[in-house]
Amino acid sequence: MADTLWLTILMSCYLITRIAPLSRAQWAGEVPRHPRRLA
Repeated sequence: MADTLWLTILMSCYLITRIAPLSRAQWAGEVPRHPRRLA
């Protein structure tokens, strides 16, 4: 039981580290575009 819990924690941390940079790149790419479109 403890092993499965440890594996789920590791997998969740791995997914967060994989997804976070992608979301940050999307925000960094999208946020500067909006003022340009409005202007």
